[in-house]
Amino acid sequence: MEELLHTSVAEQRFHAVLLGSLASLAFLLALVGIYDVIAYTVRLRTQEMGVRLARVLCLPIFCSWLPAMDSGMHLPALPWTGPEH
Repeated sequence: MEELLHTSVAEQRFHAVLLGSLASLAFLLALVGIYDVIAYTVRLRTQEMGVRLARVLCLPIFCSWLPAMDSGMHLPALPWTGPEH
């Protein structure tokens, strides 16, 4: 009797396990995709966030360069940004 019960639900069990596995894989792919899109967006906007932060802080070293940034001019090199010694 127990063997008959086992064989009668074997196909349904197989389909349930297969569906669960594919659903888990789809969920994992969706998570990786969302992470990648967010990481890509942050990477593209990092410089913009730095400029906005400089405008908010408006330190004297940054305030004198902000008009140059708006006009598309290159910033002068900072003395401490040279090659490592």
